[in-house]
Amino acid sequence: MPRITIIMPSLNQARYLEEAIRSILDQNYPGLEFMILDGGSTDGSREIIEKYAASLTYWQSQPDGGQSDAIIQGFCRASGDLWGWVNSDDVLLPGALGAIARAFWERPRGGLFGGNYLLMDKNGRIIRARRHPANAGWFARHGLFLFNPPGSFYRPADYRAVGGLRVDLHYAMDTDLYIRMAAAGTQYVHVDRYLSAFRHHETQKTSKYLNDTMSETVQIHGEWPSPLRHFARQRRWYYLYRLWQVANCNYFRVLLDTVKLRGQPWKAIK
Repeated sequence: MPRITIIMPSLNQARYLEEAIRSILDQNYPGLEFMILDGGSTDGSREIIEKYAASLTYWQSQPDGGQSDAIIQGFCRASGDLWGWVNSDDVLLPGALGAIARAFWERPRGGLFGGNYLLMDKNGRIIRARRHPANAGWFARHGLFLFNPPGSFYRPADYRAVGGLRVDLHYAMDTDLYIRMAAAGTQYVHVDRYLSAFRHHETQKTSKYLNDTMSETVQIHGEWPSPLRHFARQRRWYYLYRLWQVANCNYFRVLLDTVKLRGQPWKAIK
């Protein structure tokens, strides 16, 4: 089994932290390297982390330079065959790491592995489903971001080849990283199952600082090479993506899965 490194950055997320930790440890994945880098929380997070210290490869609770800095610090200690991060208010769904490991062995040329995800509310109940096309890597190479950090993993060599995460980005660093990887030719492997659940709540970073998120997104759009920048600004290409999702029945599957799963706790998802 490949060794999988998961970094969990966190700051004052005690309400959701233990649930996020358990979602990873309960995978019972034998090759797990799990690190938590807390930015010096004052809400009881440290006590929760200490409770699981024996199951962690490394942890710290001290001021840092933000989410990107915490993840970079973790990756500097990583020794896994695949790396990824899971935020402390999100979760991995049961069996996710096993599915990623199988894809890793079946597709040895793959460098970026990911799949579908669910959206959940603050109480951990499913709101709706999200499915990506198997050729999400093609769209990413042309500037359309279709990946989600929880549930996405990559080989260290492919991460390093593009310079890794940018410490100066705090909201759209995932968009920047994955599209740089795709533009560099990293082969994307789509795992056709739900791998993670992304939590919507009132203090969620992306929602709370939406203007900052959009500002960073506009900034990195301007920094992409010309073909990517041109693609990202052409609305007709987004319509092409939507047509493709209709043609491959993904929108229909999303509708059925949303009706089936809405209101269920994420722990019940298989």
